[in-house]
Amino acid sequence: MDPRGGDVFDVLLTELPALVARSEVPKLCGGLVASRTLANLDSEGKGPAGRLQVGGKVAYPRSELVSWLRARSRPAGAGK
Repeated sequence: MDPRGGDVFDVLLTELPALVARSEVPKLCGGLVASRTLANLDSEGKGPAGRLQVGGKVAYPRSELVSWLRARSRPAGAGK
């Protein structure tokens, strides 16, 4: 739970830019996901939906990235 109300994912939905570059995801998410991991998951069709390529960079729509993070998250100690 975030002290501002809601959960941390709700905060990300309001604070991240509309498009998030893959290379910026590690910085914006506290290093929880590496950009190389995202690239590998994208190649397997398991990354965030809706990715866009602009020039040589890949970006994700904010809502899709946050939904993907939420789906992959669980409370610490909750097991697999």
